[in-house]
Amino acid sequence: MGDSAFGFSGMECDTMTRYQLGAAIFIINNNGIYSGTEKLDEDPKANAPTHLNPDAKYEQIANAFGGKGFEAKTQKDL
Repeated sequence: MGDSAFGFSGMECDTMTRYQLGAAIFIINNNGIYSGTEKLDEDPKANAPTHLNPDAKYEQIANAFGGKGFEAKTQKDL
């Protein structure tokens, strides 16, 4: 799912770990809604509402609920 979609459904990681569902979630981080951004501007007012943090550590959500989260930036990492 995209990073924006994960914003709506990320708390389902709690359900997955509580019920030991063994699910895997892959998050494609394009840094926002639609096209996102390469980096956030230093002036927060200059960032569009559709821009999300390109350095977000979404994998930490899985860790918070007792799952295992991993970050992969390359095919080799994956």
